[in-house]
Amino acid sequence: MPHMSAEFPGEVCIALEASPRNGVAIFLNGAAGDINPPTVSCGPEYAIKHGKAIVKVVEKSDPVMISDQTFSFLNRTRQFNIRPGSNMANPNDAIGRLNAICLGSVAILFLPGEPFTETAWTIEQNSPFEQTIVVAYAENNIGYIPTLLAAQQGGYEAGPGKWSFLEPGADGLLIEEALLLLKELYNN
Repeated sequence: MPHMSAEFPGEVCIALEASPRNGVAIFLNGAAGDINPPTVSCGPEYAIKHGKAIVKVVEKSDPVMISDQTFSFLNRTRQFNIRPGSNMANPNDAIGRLNAICLGSVAILFLPGEPFTETAWTIEQNSPFEQTIVVAYAENNIGYIPTLLAAQQGGYEAGPGKWSFLEPGADGLLIEEALLLLKELYNN
């Protein structure tokens, strides 16, 4: 049986949990549809190296203490349009499910598919919450969600194909839906 690994996220969690300063570590993938680190899949030694580098950054940061025990949850769905020529015909494949939880002044937003970093950044900057964590690859798979510029420039992530089948501009619709969800959660 070939070696199976949790890759660098597993190494991050192991290292963080080894310190009495930390509790249970949870690794959540952010929006990274446009990121492909060249050494991320180069074996266990690179996973350990990446994990330790991330832990150094985490340990230098100031923790966000959540004193208010408020917890709430909301979700939304959004129907996206399928791009002609992508070989996708079922409109149900283009339903995006978004979920968000509120822990005091912190929101964790769960997005479908593989949005680009710029999409997450825009959501974080416009969120009404003090801290917003954008988690991608979270709900259902609606493929890559490139920015409009990336869609115009082309490339693997921009498709069209089974991996990138939404019409260009879907990133803007995802941002709009995410901000509506966050604002509703904030005012709830």
